[in-house]
Amino acid sequence: QFQEALDLDQNMMEAHLYMGVALHRANRFDDAAKHLIRVLQDEPQNTEAHWQLAKVLHAQELCTEALPHYLSVLNASHANMLGPAHAHVPALSPTKAQSFCVPR
Repeated sequence: QFQEALDLDQNMMEAHLYMGVALHRANRFDDAAKHLIRVLQDEPQNTEAHWQLAKVLHAQELCTEALPHYLSVLNASHANMLGPAHAHVPALSPTKAQSFCVPR
């Protein structure tokens, strides 16, 4: 289904996102990453694409590469949960986040 959508419109980011998820589930990590990276090229703040790409990279034991995507998700969640009234609360730093990304 997602490939059919992409055949019709290569700029359909939602189809790229779900294609990446499907390919990840099929253990086709490199192909999954390509679709997720495509989403992030067009929508750099897409938290779901960052999350999915982090999981793909982590599954390949590419922890260092996954970490910035995990941080993007955590920091976006931090900002959404706290809102502008709590902007002074520090976001998660790479040093503090190391424990979230331990190779399997």
